[in-house]
Amino acid sequence: MSDLVDHLIQRWLDLLAWLSALTLGQVWKAIYNPPTPLNLSIALIALTLKASTYYRRYTTWRASRRVVRFDWPLPEVSSAS
Repeated sequence: MSDLVDHLIQRWLDLLAWLSALTLGQVWKAIYNPPTPLNLSIALIALTLKASTYYRRYTTWRASRRVVRFDWPLPEVSSAS
């Protein structure tokens, strides 16, 4: 039983090592080329689930880039000269 568990763990580690060595282009080609209804559905679901995160990042970025104008009144000492 222990040999079976060790073998399965080793197979899992080999699979993870192989997956981590793939480039994004290879993953995209394997999933999307050629486009099938199933692949397009999976991509649409993934984008739909991440859309709120992307929108929140975009609005946070836009708010951080906005110029805020401040109106600071001059102290009375500077105008008394």
